[in-house]
Amino acid sequence: MTYPTTANLKTFLKITSASDDAVLDYALDAAIEFVERQTGRVFVVVADKIELFPVQAPHVLPSNNLKLLFLRDLAAAPTTVTNGDGVAVTSSEYLLLSPYHVAPYFGIELYRNTSGVYWQHGGDYTNISIDAKWGYSEDCPDVIFQVILQIAQHDYQARSTGQGGAVAAASRRGGLVIPPSGLPDDVLERLHLYRR
Repeated sequence: MTYPTTANLKTFLKITSASDDAVLDYALDAAIEFVERQTGRVFVVVADKIELFPVQAPHVLPSNNLKLLFLRDLAAAPTTVTNGDGVAVTSSEYLLLSPYHVAPYFGIELYRNTSGVYWQHGGDYTNISIDAKWGYSEDCPDVIFQVILQIAQHDYQARSTGQGGAVAAASRRGGLVIPPSGLPDDVLERLHLYRR
């Protein structure tokens, strides 16, 4: 499941007319941006991206050079992991780290019994390279999907009725800036559960 679409929002609001589609688009973009900023997470990832990690703290823990911490979310098992010395690390040589042993993952730990593999760099201090989907999930969690719709509803109603607090023009996504103080407490409480 992706982030909510304008069609999802229109169904949620019971709107059939297309006359407010542009405003609904802005409200939805602002809600998605607000959720990402409040939680420090991207909840839907569709494409792999290569990320580089230096072979040093805070990414590699110096005590044993076996743990690599991402300091961000990994939505699925990596496509490729290449050690700093240029040698591929296979999935049989590591464990993905997560509090619940499912995505999102926060690190990789090399197995101790693997034939001498540890995080290392080549002579030129090359970074560890991981090609993967970086974010919370490949599918939007149901709770976040619902929260985005509620925030967009709040924003849309504030704009169309003048109630619900101030709304200002926004930045990155071209949406609207939503003041947290105007949102229902249950929305903020559910977002808090997903904060990084």
